[in-house]
Amino acid sequence: MSYDEEHNDGLGGRSRARREVTESWRWGEQLVALPKWHTDAITMPDDLRKRVDECRLMTSMIARKRQINHIDSYLRDMEDDVRALVNRGIHERPQGVDPDSVVASWIPRLKSDGDAAIDAFLEAFPAAERQRLRQCVRGGKDLTIERYVREVMGAA
Repeated sequence: MSYDEEHNDGLGGRSRARREVTESWRWGEQLVALPKWHTDAITMPDDLRKRVDECRLMTSMIARKRQINHIDSYLRDMEDDVRALVNRGIHERPQGVDPDSVVASWIPRLKSDGDAAIDAFLEAFPAAERQRLRQCVRGGKDLTIERYVREVMGAA
């Protein structure tokens, strides 16, 4: 038996090479781990988007792992240009601002500035209800304010 000098870390050359190849063909776990606003910005077939959304809702780890394997298999069967678009979408940040940072910027502003911030928020998001927003702000709980801001923004 000869010693493989290229892969001399003791893990075995063929096994490590196989792991590297299979890792390069896995997209499901990365897609499911991305926030919803990020996956919405990725150009992908509707069937794939549906599978990713279903996987996010799964609570059973075994079912979730199985669904991730289905996503990987589905993408392997797609054309090269579709796989390239999905891969690029996973690794590049989409254009625009993510909702999480917008929500995070409104919470301290609403708590500290009071009515002026409420008026500014209502101008930015006309669908918001003044009375409900004011009640959330006066309650002073960050989680309550965040929940209502996300509801109004549609980023829940």
